[in-house]
Amino acid sequence: MSYQVNEIVQGVVTRILPYGAMMVFEDETMGLLHISEISNSYIRNIYRYLKVGAVYQVKVLSVDEEKHFLKVSLKALSDEERKMIIGLNERNQSLIDSKLLTSKVNDWTKIEIEKMNKGE
Repeated sequence: MSYQVNEIVQGVVTRILPYGAMMVFEDETMGLLHISEISNSYIRNIYRYLKVGAVYQVKVLSVDEEKHFLKVSLKALSDEERKMIIGLNERNQSLIDSKLLTSKVNDWTKIEIEKMNKGE
């Protein structure tokens, strides 16, 4: 895992929970986008802001190398970074369309659904 704090990364939402969203990144690293890191405004319904399967660019807040886990933020992105992301979206379209990433997201989503069904 080669992520750095304050780096802007692209990930896919795999699960939405009352307290935030679980995301997966291109090297199968998992992450949490906490509800408090989505917006500066109070969020009453997280489902109005995020969608499962959607791709978002987020800023890395912390890296747990041992667990391969990131804490990320949308609201930490500066206006300059948001403008830069528009360009990234065009250049990184291949990642969004990547069969490998889609496959990994599908695999992880199946695992999470199985966990939910088992009551874990």
